[in-house]
Amino acid sequence: MRLWPRQHVNVHEHVLSSAKGNFCAQFAPKWSGPHVVVKALGYTTYLIKVSRRRKVAVHCDDLRLAMLEPSTEALE
Repeated sequence: MRLWPRQHVNVHEHVLSSAKGNFCAQFAPKWSGPHVVVKALGYTTYLIKVSRRRKVAVHCDDLRLAMLEPSTEALE
């Protein structure tokens, strides 16, 4: 899968359960997003803008295209 800058993607989250924190990873969301692709770092790694100041390198296996709602402004 080839991604381009400014494309929206969802990122697969790898969470762990914690008995001490009373948290079960089975019920946690598996995907977060949509996030924006900043640039390709190689053939399989992309720099993703997770928040305003935070950018993370993510492998393409942990990404999928985000399904965004079409804007109503374009229809008018």
